[in-house]
Amino acid sequence: MRAHTILTLALVSLSVTVSGLKQAVETINLRDFFRRVRDHGTGRNNEYWDAMAYSYETLLRVNKIPCSHGISTDQLQDCSDRFGNGAKSESLTRAMDYVTKVGMYDQKEYESIRKRGQCIQNPAYFKPIWKLSLVSDTSALVTALRNNRSAVLKLMVDKDFENFKGRRFTTSYDPSNPEMLTAYVTLTGFARRSNGTITWLIHGNRGNSWGRNGLILADSKITQPYLEAFVLEPP
Repeated sequence: MRAHTILTLALVSLSVTVSGLKQAVETINLRDFFRRVRDHGTGRNNEYWDAMAYSYETLLRVNKIPCSHGISTDQLQDCSDRFGNGAKSESLTRAMDYVTKVGMYDQKEYESIRKRGQCIQNPAYFKPIWKLSLVSDTSALVTALRNNRSAVLKLMVDKDFENFKGRRFTTSYDPSNPEMLTAYVTLTGFARRSNGTITWLIHGNRGNSWGRNGLILADSKITQPYLEAFVLEPP
């Protein structure tokens, strides 16, 4: 993968509190995951739920995690079948233009991957995670992601976090009073583009929300108030 397509995460203005990672990983069952997404998404905004499904699949597959880590061909095909709107010829053309211009894949490699049913029919929304740049040891996180695992992360949501209606997720952040951010949050997606802006998607008990310049790393439940703020460097 070309160096310029590798995303770097930078941690800003907050201390790193990614803790308990090695104890928190769980095996992912992709078939069950996508079935839950499909069932939960009935009657909802299709773009939102497709983004969820594609983001998780892309997290695993664009980073070239092999099927030997527990992702079967049937699971991948199931994913492709259930979230097939990205396979429309128009979307595929746009996606092809994107990945070839950016350099994620050349046309031959992209076609080969698509034909294997790896559920990246619409990769234009996503960029791969590979290089992490944090001020602490991230080996447990990298290992978890490479080995088809999810990880419980402690993150810090700050005042730049906004929901779909444009209101602040929280009006301010006071390091001396972290309990103000005790929301239960489930991470359900990762970096995608919206109108040229890199955004991130979460789902939690305060509603469905977009954050600015962030990146979701795993599908996990957050029960602690510390939500580290990660920003994504422009590609």
